[in-house]
Amino acid sequence: MIRRLVGRTAAVAALVALLLVTSGGAIGSVDAQESCGFMLGFRALRDQIPTVVGACVENEHHDARSGDGLQRTTAWHGAGGLLVWRKADNWTAFTDGRQTWINGPFGLAVRVNDACFAWEVCSGHLTRDVPVSADEVVRGDPSRPWMSLTFNAGAGYTPAPEILDTLRAKGVRTTFFLMGWWASTQPALVRRIAAEGHEIASHGHRVFDLRTVSDEDVRADLTRADAVISGITGRTTRPLWSASASARDARVNGIAAALGYRPIFWTLDSADWRADVTAEVVRRRVLGGAVNGAIIVMHLESPRTRDTVAPALPGLIDDLRARGFRLVTITELVTGRLSSPD
Repeated sequence: MIRRLVGRTAAVAALVALLLVTSGGAIGSVDAQESCGFMLGFRALRDQIPTVVGACVENEHHDARSGDGLQRTTAWHGAGGLLVWRKADNWTAFTDGRQTWINGPFGLAVRVNDACFAWEVCSGHLTRDVPVSADEVVRGDPSRPWMSLTFNAGAGYTPAPEILDTLRAKGVRTTFFLMGWWASTQPALVRRIAAEGHEIASHGHRVFDLRTVSDEDVRADLTRADAVISGITGRTTRPLWSASASARDARVNGIAAALGYRPIFWTLDSADWRADVTAEVVRRRVLGGAVNGAIIVMHLESPRTRDTVAPALPGLIDDLRARGFRLVTITELVTGRLSSPD
């Protein structure tokens, strides 16, 4: 398992000291040195993101205690960055002071410094993530009376923030699968979802049916979605991903897994998006499909959301709880571990 390459460690403390100038906390600039160069893993990483890493400021050297390799660079902003090779893990990473690029088990991946990939063991993060695999999840433990009411967004219709009002009033935390393009147009709403304790997962970026595009385009779509959403929330969407319009196959699921995702499907579609559906139909449909471990998919925005799931949700939550169900996030449902006792 990879350890935190940069974060709440001596490496990041050293980096901050290198990057920040004491005059008002402003970021200064560093100069490239013609006498230095990049070797081995550092060269390989820089070749992938040359503009991000920038030019070298010094040659690679090693920490006397840990044996880790370190090398300062100019970075894309000219204020200084740090290449790090961890001897214990054999992974190479680069940070510009805010984001970290890691040559990890699924190839090059990027996250903000305070986030943590599912395959990392990070200081300050609980190791309770859903295991990465190409096998899609359609239901949690059938012996446990837990359910997850999930919400998708990305169709392009007017969202229903009253859904968030209801979840907050009822004390329900759940999982939202967001498309990247949609998140970029609704940053305030995305930040509210995160701030109110909900789990934000990937619904892809813009491609409606990933089965119709190349492997490269699938990777680009999922990577772009995570970059956009993590740029708003400060946390990666990994390892949770649900295909837009449920359009996936073994190839797409395999590519998603290679990027660090676990495909999430549903036990029941609430049909809250259909033109012929009413709030009462949604309520009866969900209650009729309420079983232990169920994943019920709903929509934060669809042509019918404001007329179906939004008015049905308060009573539906009460009815499910009256039947003995506990409403949880996808991570809690799959791992069987609650993130908080309440």
